[in-house]
Amino acid sequence: MVAPMNDTYATLASLESYNKILVIGSCLAHDAAKALFREDANYRYIWRMSTPSMMSPEPASCDAAILEAMSSSERLTFERDVFKTPGIADAIETAEIIILDLVRDSYDFLRLENGAIITRGVEVEKYALEETLKTTERLRLGTLGHFEMWLEAIHRFAEMVRAAQKPIVVLRPRWMHLYLHEWRFSLVGDFDQFEIVRRNLVIGHYGRIMESLLGLPVALSIPDSISYADSAHPWGSNPLHLHAASIQDIVAPLRAAAETRSGFDRLRGDKEAAHSSESALRNMLSERILSVPRL
Repeated sequence: MVAPMNDTYATLASLESYNKILVIGSCLAHDAAKALFREDANYRYIWRMSTPSMMSPEPASCDAAILEAMSSSERLTFERDVFKTPGIADAIETAEIIILDLVRDSYDFLRLENGAIITRGVEVEKYALEETLKTTERLRLGTLGHFEMWLEAIHRFAEMVRAAQKPIVVLRPRWMHLYLHEWRFSLVGDFDQFEIVRRNLVIGHYGRIMESLLGLPVALSIPDSISYADSAHPWGSNPLHLHAASIQDIVAPLRAAAETRSGFDRLRGDKEAAHSSESALRNMLSERILSVPRL
């Protein structure tokens, strides 16, 4: 179903006027938010949590001993994903504007014995926690099960945001195939090249569906001229860790629209894109095109 265009997104206020900013997603949304809004604004983060995990009806449970072996950053990510903090309803209610990306939705999802949903992030994989967490089902990216779980969760999230009438800025992620460091290019080696293509394809479809359900908010794409990530990013090398200059290029269209008070509609998606995306994606998933390893 394509939602009607939401007048909440017809224009945005001056970017300097927003003080309570909710950032949902990964480093992409974080870096873009810092480039768009005031440095001294009040930022609240739902950090690296997939949509099904964020909308899970109840938190998971885990033994405190699991956390002791983790680094502080791993523990922070894992705890938020497992215990669902901060709660999404309260976070939306107190925000003046939301900025988000769907990067975490490119991971597999886990259904646990108590019914909770969590993200199968690097922490779960690194510490082999699926059995410890009493996993009953793993929903793999590129399968109908993954898509159906995501679709149910994104419907509930979109309803919540639209009911609250909060403006949203969506970041459209794109995993890069190259790193650039000190004017030298290198092939991304920490991700299989086919996996990068697969993630870009799936999350591209997911994003168009989400934008439609939200009523076509402002959405910022990574320009085609940006084809490389930053291997020396402060948070480490990753195909989605971009140079500061690249982030500025991504947010520039929204900054220009906010300054001139015009051109917001050019930053919004197509009404028919979601329907065609859902249909195309279902066909690919039914044929198992995206779940079969490259030959």
